[in-house]
Amino acid sequence: MLPPKRTTHFTPIEIGILVLGLTTAFVHLILLNLFIGTIDPIYTLNGIGYLILIASYFTPQLAARKNYIRWLTIAYSLINIIGWFFLESEGGFLGLFTKMVEIGLIILLLLDGKKQVSKTG
Repeated sequence: MLPPKRTTHFTPIEIGILVLGLTTAFVHLILLNLFIGTIDPIYTLNGIGYLILIASYFTPQLAARKNYIRWLTIAYSLINIIGWFFLESEGGFLGLFTKMVEIGLIILLLLDGKKQVSKTG
């Protein structure tokens, strides 16, 4: 007899978190490096940071720490947004687009956190 299949069902909010997180990682890892014509360590590390945080958020073995990962991802995004305004706000459309994606990511993370609290409490 085969063991039962494990299926993962993502909520619309979780799908949004995944899409926005991967989008901002892609922009930092690929598009910004192509745009400037060289591999910038800050952009590259920033993109890797987003990949690690988003992967951690959806890793079942880290489910007990999901709330901490959520807040760390929100803080990471806020630092990126604030840093962009102080250091590089002339990034044009791509910079503004990425900041909008990060703001959307923060909103979805907050909504997902609220959903988790209402489930348990």
